[in-house]
Amino acid sequence: VVVAACGNDNKDGVLPKVDASADSFIDPYRDAPPTSTIEVTVSGRASEQSVSGSMPLTGVVITAYRNADDATPLAMTTTNGNGDYTITIQTMGESIDGYLKATRTGYVDTYLYPPYALTMDFSNASIIMVKPGTFDALSTLAQGNQQAGNGLVALVVTDGTAPISGAVVTSTPTATPVRYNQQSGTVSFPSSTATSTYTDGIAYLFNAPPGLLTVSATHPSMTLASHGLKVRADVLTTTVIVP
Repeated sequence: VVVAACGNDNKDGVLPKVDASADSFIDPYRDAPPTSTIEVTVSGRASEQSVSGSMPLTGVVITAYRNADDATPLAMTTTNGNGDYTITIQTMGESIDGYLKATRTGYVDTYLYPPYALTMDFSNASIIMVKPGTFDALSTLAQGNQQAGNGLVALVVTDGTAPISGAVVTSTPTATPVRYNQQSGTVSFPSSTATSTYTDGIAYLFNAPPGLLTVSATHPSMTLASHGLKVRADVLTTTVIVP
């Protein structure tokens, strides 16, 4: 399983949908209002994911950026011996509409996008790191035919609390193919035949075109919100879809 999971028990930070053109910035669906919070703290754990399992990863450099400025870090930290991190971002009176970038020598860079602009602390922001061999193996297992120069997006569809099965994920522009996990014995692996999310809620968007991408999901029993992110070539981008 290769994906990053964002979690937050407090959903007051979820922002309403707004009308905006697709090129108005990274997220055409959610606004980023002012906030009275002086700083926002994001915390979680970085782990290495491989075909044999997951383990905490120390020494991962995690940097926060605003979507509007990829060149100026807002804050930076490094994971400890347990793979845990906490990063505190000064808001300057504005909600944090941005992302985290995670790097470590020998691993593919990972970008983590929350599903909404942050107006308060955000916990359980897990960072998944993979080595180049695992990155390639994912495409092989899922028959994703990932091509150099394109991006890979891995995401979790949740009901706001837990992952959900039966969701169908799409993107604009189109990333192809979209794959999901499927149970094999006692574990789940990327499948080339599954047509919707398994109980882990995970989806993989192979060959995502670099640039602005909107991720969406449909489910028979709930409405899920679309949001935007930025795809970069030959790296892993992760996010979560929520109602």
